[in-house]
Amino acid sequence: MPTHYLIEWLAEWGREVRRQQKGLLLLVAHRAKGLEFDHVAVLGGNWDRVGREEDQDSPRRLYYVAMTRAKETLTLIHAPNGSQLNNALIGHQSTLHHLDMGHRESNSGLNKHYQTLTMRDIDIGFAGRFNESNKVHKSIAYITTGDNLKVKNNNGKWELTDENGHVVGRLSRAYQFPENTSLIRATVAAILTRSREMTDLQYQNNVSCDEWEIVLPEFVFEKHSN
Repeated sequence: MPTHYLIEWLAEWGREVRRQQKGLLLLVAHRAKGLEFDHVAVLGGNWDRVGREEDQDSPRRLYYVAMTRAKETLTLIHAPNGSQLNNALIGHQSTLHHLDMGHRESNSGLNKHYQTLTMRDIDIGFAGRFNESNKVHKSIAYITTGDNLKVKNNNGKWELTDENGHVVGRLSRAYQFPENTSLIRATVAAILTRSREMTDLQYQNNVSCDEWEIVLPEFVFEKHSN
């Protein structure tokens, strides 16, 4: 495939991915041209600034571009010291005007930190050090993604257990819990498979089975208030 074909394909693919955005996407108005979203919020920043080689109406046109990205709802932030481009809409019958409600308590969800561990964070050879008949393999076989896990310290090593207390994995020595947080939930993010052939030669003497599973967890931490 010629290089320019591949570049064009990647550009179109990227544009389609942005169209399917399901989370919160923060963009400048220039980058949003040609895109559409179900819900759009336009911040009240420095919209009145005129760039080089631009006429005086360019900020208004750019603000219009930002507004017309919305398919279902459009929220315009109006700050006293911000842009005045939306003044004409205040009191208009097609708009709903919400006054500043003052300080509100922060969303408790913002105090949570989600972390999906990687292979570096896990003792990937843990279950492989037990033979096929060991109960650790059976315990792992019973769990699935989304199941709750528990984390306990066993002689300085952090172990993962199922809800019945059966050990299904262990964290690596290098893993460090985030500072100023408390672990409030652990779940199974994925279950991976590893084999003797995938193990470095220097560790193969420690392997007691040909194939084993690795539990990859997701942790949810709550940040401590200062």
